[in-house]
Amino acid sequence: MPKYMIDGNPDTGWSTEPGKTTNQYIIVALPRGQTYSINKVRLNPFSPSRNYDDDSIKDFEVRVSTTDANPASFTTVYRGTTPKQNAFFDFTFSPVQAKYVMLFVVNNYGGNWVEGREFEVYQACGNTPPPGNPTVPPPPPPPGASPTTAAGGPCSGIPANINMTVSPTNCAKAGSTFVFEASGFNPGERVGAYATGPDGQVYGASFQLIADQNGAIRNPNGVTLNTQTGTPPGIYALTMEGVTSHKKAIGYIKLLAP
Repeated sequence: MPKYMIDGNPDTGWSTEPGKTTNQYIIVALPRGQTYSINKVRLNPFSPSRNYDDDSIKDFEVRVSTTDANPASFTTVYRGTTPKQNAFFDFTFSPVQAKYVMLFVVNNYGGNWVEGREFEVYQACGNTPPPGNPTVPPPPPPPGASPTTAAGGPCSGIPANINMTVSPTNCAKAGSTFVFEASGFNPGERVGAYATGPDGQVYGASFQLIADQNGAIRNPNGVTLNTQTGTPPGIYALTMEGVTSHKKAIGYIKLLAP
């Protein structure tokens, strides 16, 4: 998640959805909703996932906005390239005003994800981060998005996932396809899967998955769920459970009427 790029912990980090390896970004809102003069960022571009070094950030841009977090409001103030190393690198530029700062990743080193560990923004005066804690603002809805996830909207009421991600969305009309990826299992462990429908009925999978060396189920070995236009609407849960550890990951989707 983007928030792990600004949590001060270099052992965590941000990862995109699988296959999204160019023109990805995170946006950081500077503390207290104020505008600051900045002239440096510090970046640890290395993948936090073990043995996924090629997912590390390579070419990138720093973009700033003094108004809002809409991607169209940002201006590029720096372009650079990072080494494929687990270390912090400083990048300086002429002082600019910023209320929001975007780390725009042009590409990675050839992996199937874009991943990085830490991103910091520094004031031009004093060479220190702005006082307070930066935050990651909620992303704007994608252009042309139909369902809304706002409270009370058709996509409301979806429980939070547990050790699982769902892509490309967790709410769509019946007939859509969803991809589930999970983490938290023992490396190399066999993992079972089953789905629970809105009526409580359980649908067991006839196969088992194998967790990778990081204890994760990631594409191309994730679970793809192809729903039909006749699939009843409602909230569905996909559960993955380690056969030996009994650790669970749960992902939720909401099907809307076609």
